[in-house]
Amino acid sequence: MNKAEYLVAIGASAGGLEPMIKVIKSLKKTSSIAYVILMHLQRDHKSFLTDILSSKTELPVVKITSAMVPQADHIYVLTENTFATIEDGQIQVRDRLESEKINQAVNIFYKSMAETYRDKSIAVILSGSGDDGFAGSQVIKEAGGLLLVQDPETADFKGMPGTIVNKDHPDAVIVPGDLADYLVTYLSASRNNLESSLP
Repeated sequence: MNKAEYLVAIGASAGGLEPMIKVIKSLKKTSSIAYVILMHLQRDHKSFLTDILSSKTELPVVKITSAMVPQADHIYVLTENTFATIEDGQIQVRDRLESEKINQAVNIFYKSMAETYRDKSIAVILSGSGDDGFAGSQVIKEAGGLLLVQDPETADFKGMPGTIVNKDHPDAVIVPGDLADYLVTYLSASRNNLESSLP
């Protein structure tokens, strides 16, 4: 297995399943990127998101149930009533506390991802109500990471993507089905820039 050089964390809430499926269908093997899916899920209802996404891609889709090192070309899915972080190079999972009434799964993960992956962090915000992901996206940008947002005009719920577009100057506003091509182009440009800077 190949440890991921880049980590892409995709956040979504209401109306996010359809664009998430479009993203998953578009993904290509890169040998360097792992993906983490951060959907807002109901606390006490079993989620079938992993099964749904598994049927849309040839990449392995894995539930986040214990500490795991992100592997390239793998998709890791947050389960119901949990929050995830990145610590010491591993995805860690914990129960969502009763006191955590507002779902901040995206902000929590983004902030820890920025600390670990720095400029190899890639944040993606899809359809959703509220503003989860906004605070975390600011930390991603400060760390030199990449911030991509679904075009709010294509989102059923514009709260999450609209907040980013209006307040945080994303690197690109995208159509979900175009994400994979954007990432491939971005990786190629990043590697070319690195090579050109070498003595």
